[in-house]
Amino acid sequence: MRDSYCEPSLNCTDGAVIERVKLADLESLSACSTNGFSDFTARTATVTKGQTYSMEVEIGYGWFEQSVSVWIDYNKNFLFDADEFIYIGSTDQGILSKMVTIPATLVDGEYRMRVRLSTVGASGATAGKACDVADTYGETEDYTLKVQSTMGVSNTAAQTVQVYPNPVKDLLNISAAAAVSHISITDINGRQVASFADRRQIDIRHLNAGVYLLAIHFKDGSSVVRKIVKK
Repeated sequence: MRDSYCEPSLNCTDGAVIERVKLADLESLSACSTNGFSDFTARTATVTKGQTYSMEVEIGYGWFEQSVSVWIDYNKNFLFDADEFIYIGSTDQGILSKMVTIPATLVDGEYRMRVRLSTVGASGATAGKACDVADTYGETEDYTLKVQSTMGVSNTAAQTVQVYPNPVKDLLNISAAAAVSHISITDINGRQVASFADRRQIDIRHLNAGVYLLAIHFKDGSSVVRKIVKK
C-alpha cells in the first residue's frame, strides 16, 4: 500500500503554466514551478459536503491545445483513482471552470486535491494521468480540500434562486435571497465566457446562441447553477 503521493515532473517554462486556482474560499496565484510540480497543501479550500461549487483554473499560453484535470483522493489511499477524476476543460489560454459537487457521503476531514495542466486535447486528458510525465509540458499543483458538514447557503435559500426569462435574448434577471458574491457563465466546454459582480440583471446579448451554465456564487463560497438557453 502506498504511503505517499507521486510528484510528476513536467516542463512549464514554455508558458503552459497554472496561474490561478479558485475553489470556495481558496484563491491560489502561482507561477511556473521547479520541475512543474508544486506542493501547495498548506493552501486549503473549505467546502461543505453535498454542496456544489464553481472551480476555476486560469492557465497561460504554452500550446494551442491545453487541458485541465482535477483529482480528489476521497478514499485517502494515496492514489488518484478513476472515480476521483474531474475533467475541467480545454483551451489555449485563459479561464476554465467546472461545477464540482462534493459527495454528501464523505467523512469530515482533509483530502488531497490535484490540479493538472497538460498540453493535450480533451481526448488526452484522461483519468489515469495524475502521475503521468509522458505529456512533457504542463504543470501539476496539489492542494488540501477540507470537507465539513455545516451548511453554507441553506437549501431554502438555494431553492429561492430564480433566473428569467429562459430562454433569453438579451437581459437576464436574477433573484436570490442569499448574499451573492458574483455571477459567472461558462459554455458547454467549461470555458468561462462572462463574469459579473453581484447584480440583479445581466446583459448577455453578446453571447452566441446556445446552452450555457450560469453559476451564482454566494459570499460563503457556495454556488447554485442554472442552465440557460441563449436565443
